Amino acid sequence: MHLHDLIKQEHVVIRESVRDWREAIYEASKPLLADLSITNSYITAMQAEYPVLSPNIILRSNVAIPHVAPEHGVNQVSMSLLKLKKGLEVDQKIRIHFVVVIAAIDKLQHLDALRELMELASNESILSKMLETDDTRKLFQLIQV
Repeated sequence: MHLHDLIKQEHVVIRESVRDWREAIYEASKPLLADLSITNSYITAMQAEYPVLSPNIILRSNVAIPHVAPEHGVNQVSMSLLKLKKGLEVDQKIRIHFVVVIAAIDKLQHLDALRELMELASNESILSKMLETDDTRKLFQLIQV
């Protein structure tokens, strides 16, 4: 499965800012909760697993990818994308602007999409365009590349 198979247009959310990392996880998860891809327990498990934003789940200093094991409440493989206009400070050197929640049902189905996400996180030109737009449709189109 590819990135465009897992991040549907209705899974793309833009927010001005969030209070903290816990709220970022919640806001990024809302579209997956709404379409029943995940349960509330999955969100709670991610917040418990990552009480603070860990460098272990940051791609190229700009994209965080919180996720936990499927038994915590994944109903179907899916991903969501949250753009934070003001970003979220990780430390004095790093501010992330994108959170992609990964809801995997096994260790394989999402791997192609994850590779594509890693490539996207390395593409300064597309990331710059993603930062510039305030339109969820345009943001969705940009991740199709």
